[in-house]
Amino acid sequence: MAASPEYGPKEFEHLHTIVGGAAPIGSALIQKLIDKAGKYFFFQEVYGLTETSPGAIVLSADTQNTKVGSCGRLIPNTLGKIVSTSGSKEPLGPNQRGELFLKGPQVIPI
Repeated sequence: MAASPEYGPKEFEHLHTIVGGAAPIGSALIQKLIDKAGKYFFFQEVYGLTETSPGAIVLSADTQNTKVGSCGRLIPNTLGKIVSTSGSKEPLGPNQRGELFLKGPQVIPI
């Protein structure tokens, strides 16, 4: 939509939210869409996978596009933790890379 000449302010007239998943969208592309639309809208990032249908983590509208690149917070009744990829099941601290473990009613049991 951002690169297509077929989309302009008229096509975005009733737009208030775009939901995206599969990969993070950058702030430059969000700004390009907002500029093309000629108005503010919320871009909501969602994280999920086949085993967490329909999702597990959602960025809430109260962030007002200030957390670009974040997938948000766990949805209700969902637990999650990030653990080391070395095999330890102990949770890691903030800003540490690891593997995401999820548990909730939407997670397919293994």
